[in-house]
Amino acid sequence: ASDAADARASFSNFGTCVDLFAPGVNVLGALNTADQGSRTWSGTSAASPFVAGVAALYLESFPNATPAQVQTALVSAATPGVVSDARTIAGNRVAYITATPALPPGGSTPTINQAPVASFTATCTRRACAFDGRGSTDDAAVTGYAWTVTGVGTGTASTLNKTMPANGTYQVSLTVRDRQGLTSTKADSVTVTDNPPVASALFSCTGRSCTFDASRSSDDGRITRYAWNWGDGSAPVTGTRTAASRTYAVQGRYAAVLTVTDDAGQTATSTLDVRTTPVPPTAAFTITCVKSTRACTFDASKSKDEIGIDSYTWDFKDNSFQLGRTTQRTYSSGGRYGVALIVRNTSGLSTTPQRVVHPAVAQRVLPSTSSK
Repeated sequence: ASDAADARASFSNFGTCVDLFAPGVNVLGALNTADQGSRTWSGTSAASPFVAGVAALYLESFPNATPAQVQTALVSAATPGVVSDARTIAGNRVAYITATPALPPGGSTPTINQAPVASFTATCTRRACAFDGRGSTDDAAVTGYAWTVTGVGTGTASTLNKTMPANGTYQVSLTVRDRQGLTSTKADSVTVTDNPPVASALFSCTGRSCTFDASRSSDDGRITRYAWNWGDGSAPVTGTRTAASRTYAVQGRYAAVLTVTDDAGQTATSTLDVRTTPVPPTAAFTITCVKSTRACTFDASKSKDEIGIDSYTWDFKDNSFQLGRTTQRTYSSGGRYGVALIVRNTSGLSTTPQRVVHPAVAQRVLPSTSSK
């Protein structure tokens, strides 16, 4: 122990067993009576903590140094020839160490702890990215990982999986730590692109009934929903199937819209110019005759049309015509007479079945539909 004047304390050791001196007279130290307690101490036990602190500083730079290397380094770094009345020649040194201590002379080179090196790879498929930091290195071992993906999230494992909320460029950083708390950081950016789907559909119509096929729609991921707006004011139809059908109430032209949605929530639309094909009506009539009076009733109520029948015209093949769904005619004599029914729908298309009437024969005739 030495005092403030660099003189050996009267109670200090001396001789060849002494390696170093350190302040040990009236040294301010901690006291256990309170959290902030202190006291002035004197003694070699007051000097020894200074040397322990110097050893700790050396080990901070050379954590793998052996005890012998620490002793050699502290003796070599100490300031010689300072203490008066040291009563020793070799040990007349005051403990000291620089901010960057030198290697101990004559010993093997201690291993100096190096900071780890952060490294990672990024692989993105659409907006889903996988980050791998296992390529980071350290002279001992990497013990901690800290990930940050700006605006997305963090992680503490050696790998990280994140799905980006939207297309764009994202900043990514990885900080790795070794056993002694040294760190390093690598920062980079990733750009993700998730293309929207492509909506495509075909259709065909027979009359007012149409079938739709969206199987040609595509996406770089997966289409999860198909929504059809028929263009006639009815409620849209949504599902997972590519095929759909619709029978329109009125023949005409419609803008049907297909909307497809992919597994990332992106959508695309395709508009179809749907034109329903008019179909002629189905014309049919019955003939009921009373033999005694030769009075016949003609009834076209079994005629049908998908849009609506506009008119019924009866042609009796003698230049006489009658209108209406049902009509009557009395023949003056028996024989064979021709009759035709012209049924016209609201699209202007017509169908005309023809039959032969036997007014003198009491019978009911149910003819089939003829072509238009």
